[in-house]
Amino acid sequence: MISGSELEGVVYRSVVGYDAKYFPQDSLQPYSTSDTQSDIYTVLPPLPLQNRVEQIAWLDKFNNKYSGDTARRFVHHYPADLPSEISATVVYLVERYTSNLGKPPSDEDVLVVGLLQTDVDPLRKDESMFRFCELAMKTFTARPDRRFLHAFHVHNSILEMWTFDRAGAYSGEMFDIEENPHYLTHIFGRYMSMDDNEIGLNPVLQKDGHEVFLKLKGYPQASNGRISIEKVAFVKQDYLVGPGTTCFKAPGNSELAGAPDMVVKFAWSQNTTCVEKELLEFVNSRNVRGIMKLEAYEDLGDIAQLRQGLQFEQPYTFSSFHLEPENLCRDETLPGTAVSPSSPETVDDSRVEEEAAPKFENLRFDCIVTSPLGRALDTFSSIPELLTVLRDVVHALRSLYLKANILHRDISPHNIIITTGEADNSDASSGFLIDLDLALDLSNPPVERRLMGSQGFMAIGILGGDDHTYRHDLESVFYVFLWMAICHDGTTSAHVPKESRLNTWLGSDFLAAFFAKRKHMQPEEFSRLIEEECTERFLSYLPLANTMHHLLFPVRNGRMFIGTDEESESVDRLYEGMIAAFELYGGF
Repeated sequence: MISGSELEGVVYRSVVGYDAKYFPQDSLQPYSTSDTQSDIYTVLPPLPLQNRVEQIAWLDKFNNKYSGDTARRFVHHYPADLPSEISATVVYLVERYTSNLGKPPSDEDVLVVGLLQTDVDPLRKDESMFRFCELAMKTFTARPDRRFLHAFHVHNSILEMWTFDRAGAYSGEMFDIEENPHYLTHIFGRYMSMDDNEIGLNPVLQKDGHEVFLKLKGYPQASNGRISIEKVAFVKQDYLVGPGTTCFKAPGNSELAGAPDMVVKFAWSQNTTCVEKELLEFVNSRNVRGIMKLEAYEDLGDIAQLRQGLQFEQPYTFSSFHLEPENLCRDETLPGTAVSPSSPETVDDSRVEEEAAPKFENLRFDCIVTSPLGRALDTFSSIPELLTVLRDVVHALRSLYLKANILHRDISPHNIIITTGEADNSDASSGFLIDLDLALDLSNPPVERRLMGSQGFMAIGILGGDDHTYRHDLESVFYVFLWMAICHDGTTSAHVPKESRLNTWLGSDFLAAFFAKRKHMQPEEFSRLIEEECTERFLSYLPLANTMHHLLFPVRNGRMFIGTDEESESVDRLYEGMIAAFELYGGF
């Protein structure tokens, strides 16, 4: 569900240029296949706001009159979670819909969402609007691959058209439909007639019957650039505002002989260029081991392009009541705040508001197609398989550093996949690194310093403000092993035990995490940690944990060393030592 805090500072009302952009006057004619519209308002009177039964009849008349040969239609639903004193009807525009015992359509099939609310107390208008925003954001996050979502809100007799995107929400001019009773009919007609681009769908995702596929300019290997994908994303975020990634599986395409299984990734990022695409091209050219291969790419624009022609003033401020934690959904996890232990978040502590900063965060949208298609690290079938994968990750990090002079900087279970190595290739990897969004090219380092990594897995030195080195990526691999040994319940490692020390490694208080992790890595404290917290099936691997701990945190002059040895012999010794440890205790 959606948090009120996510709406702070990103909601704009009565944006100048909104109506001209999305609802120009020449488009506000009720969409009809009829040659004559002289009797339009006789056949379809204004929408009855106070009578739900008549609203249903009105929607049926509208669909029959204006849907014509299109498959689109408006359907309704009555939400059960609103105060009893507020009468509300949810209206959806969908591509196809078959009535299912009064249940609403799937959020994935919704093109436009609206909320009709009457008898709204003026003193509770913010609550009414907040409920509407929750509804729209929930609909959007069900299809996070889309660029934006149109929505509309009728509160009492006031109509307000909205658009939601990855930078927030904004609306146009408000209209009183009692004064202009047929205006809503015009708006419904405009929504009905919008093409896929105008309605905010992903420009490269298409459907052909039950098949979902991409058509990319940069993928000539397939006929007409077509890549078939699975309909349901296997990675997607449950929030709206901010950077995020949606991934689909693309099993070997039948149109391509010997085509690899691939991953199609749609990414909203803060970068001005597609850093991951550039780095993948570079590391692929250097034959770096254990890094995914770039198969195709397309630039899908950015928020500034989507909002071109609009003027944003001051963001709307909700009354504080609606942003208090007790008034939010109870199973909420927010990006950029204290993070649920079950969902380690990536941190980029580099956002600095400039004097001439835009009124919204200009995220860019990219489509990146890579291979191979692996499975999540949590799905390891045995501990030896896990150790094989982690050994291959160390090989990949070594190759990335020595061949390409690049550090990954975001090692976590989410960025490691398990693949099937080629039987006739001794160098084939079972563990691959994915997601180079935060990778650092040491040959071209950024001017500003950034705190990068995934909460729970960042090295002690990084939490303490040190520059990132090769050793910090290896320390993060060590934490991935500990995470599996302590948290994995046979199915997932998403839930940290309530009393675990690992809980103190999480959250946005990085200084507190620094002191906690430094304490727990002290030799005696570390021994207690693994003996008391590792699950039973990992107890026989405590010697492996101790071996890696000695490699990463040697005691020098009576103190635990957390720094980095840069001499080439020390670099080789650490990589080789961790690889040998995984091989020894993995039995291979």
